[in-house]
Amino acid sequence: MNGSGSVAWETLCKSKKEGGLGLLDIKEWNLAAIMKHVWAVANKKDNLWIKWIHCVYVKQEDWWSYKAPSNCSWYWKKVVEAKEKVKILADCDQFTKGEYKIADGYKMLTPQQQQVHWCKELKQWLNWHAKSSCVQGLLRWIGRSKMSSFKKQVYASSLAALVHRIWLARNDKMWNQQDVSVHQICQQVSWQVKTRISCVKPKKMKQGADWWQYSANTNDSWYWRKLVALKGKVMELFDENERQKCCTQYNVSLGYTKLKLAGVKKQWTSVVWSRLNCPKHSFILWLSMLQRLKTKNRMKVYRPEIDSCCHLCSSNEEESVDHLFFACSFSREYFDLVKN
Repeated sequence: MNGSGSVAWETLCKSKKEGGLGLLDIKEWNLAAIMKHVWAVANKKDNLWIKWIHCVYVKQEDWWSYKAPSNCSWYWKKVVEAKEKVKILADCDQFTKGEYKIADGYKMLTPQQQQVHWCKELKQWLNWHAKSSCVQGLLRWIGRSKMSSFKKQVYASSLAALVHRIWLARNDKMWNQQDVSVHQICQQVSWQVKTRISCVKPKKMKQGADWWQYSANTNDSWYWRKLVALKGKVMELFDENERQKCCTQYNVSLGYTKLKLAGVKKQWTSVVWSRLNCPKHSFILWLSMLQRLKTKNRMKVYRPEIDSCCHLCSSNEEESVDHLFFACSFSREYFDLVKN
């Protein structure tokens, strides 16, 4: 889409309850982050930068009445400007108490506006008993009506789908000269809403049904069928007593341990991953123990033209992990020196 946006950025940064999309205003978030420095200076946090600031700039002055000198750095002027913003928005004593969070500073900079009451219904198709005929009026009516949360969600989904289909029908008629009947639009809306209900809110199991014997239906949502298939895996890995314990309190680490069966312990792992080893040393040693270093005998498999003889010694032995460590005369000599 070319040209300016359909909605102002200021509106996009408002929460969904206020009629926006809930995007972060980067400028205000950055200012909230700078306020973290204001809080740290006010509390005289024990770190080198704060000590340096008090020695060079603030010195013996009161921080809240401090004014930045004209010859100071640009970033320090911005910190002092943020301090003045804090003085306007909050009480200084309350601000310095407790731990400062950037999210709290952002909320302070962007106070909550009046909530927009969007309408949530489709009138005639769902037999609504509302006198209003405009979208805003219907939204206001559903927001205030006394009905179940699920019914409100169905109405909301219906209205959103209807607005979308009407907009598509308008574009088809304007640009493609295609007419869409009201009946077709209602059918499409009905199908979309039913599909969303089956995906987001699958049918619950019957009262008293045994979960471990339950089987998913073919028309159930994809994620629900995956969950039921995973139940079969649980029955394979856990015995009946363990399953009863899992029903009380499930431990993710226990499930992971069951899925990853313990293999044969290697005797060399304690040497390879010793705490005194440098990480890069341990990594190369680990590759050598797995025979995965790119020695010439392995490289020759996909590059037959290379010379596979060892470069470190004068022999014509093929370079491999076993030869390089420490059958090679060059490496064996150094190995003996290290031992001694």
